[in-house]
Amino acid sequence: MTRQFIPTQVHAMEDYLTSATAPVAARMLGASDTTRHIVDGVAGIAGMQSMMTDYEGGAVHLLPMKAHLASDLMMGAGLLATAALMSRKPSVDRWLLAGLGFVAVASALFTKTQPSYKRD
Repeated sequence: MTRQFIPTQVHAMEDYLTSATAPVAARMLGASDTTRHIVDGVAGIAGMQSMMTDYEGGAVHLLPMKAHLASDLMMGAGLLATAALMSRKPSVDRWLLAGLGFVAVASALFTKTQPSYKRD
């Protein structure tokens, strides 16, 4: 039984949707300035990484999928750790960062490592 069941096409859509909507969600939820800066930075990095990845959503295909997933895993772990360390921030900030971190870790662990398209 394989644990990688999310196709790379779905992962690409999730990457771009998260990059576009996470900063908006942070503002709509009334997150603190610090949390908004963190979310904005992660969204920007994730969006650029997505454009560079060798998968269906990539524009330049420089970053192998396995490296992309490793980066997602590290970003997710960082977001989870940041949420855990923000004991003095409002709960909305901690939950937003933890939710983004969980999505990043889960998608990194459950996404296939090879794109479905064939390169020439």
